[in-house]
Amino acid sequence: MKIRIPHTYVLLFSLMAMAAVTTWLVPAGAYDRVVLQGREVIDAKSYHPVAGKPAGIPALFLSFPRALAEVADIVFIFSSSAEPSAS
Repeated sequence: MKIRIPHTYVLLFSLMAMAAVTTWLVPAGAYDRVVLQGREVIDAKSYHPVAGKPAGIPALFLSFPRALAEVADIVFIFSSSAEPSAS
């Protein structure tokens, strides 16, 4: 019996959907940051709840385009040297 792996986009969307559902289940919280020996680190005893922002259906569908727009300079290479030269 051959096991078929779902398409890449199905896997990505499934992971994004699971992450969105998790925003409704896991309570939001934050840690305070302190500077120790010139480095900013998290104070392990400073956890406190914060107002949550659960992801809705629009956020689920817009997450991929927003992420691509945020890292466009890494994912898409636009430079004058990449343009084809006129012969």
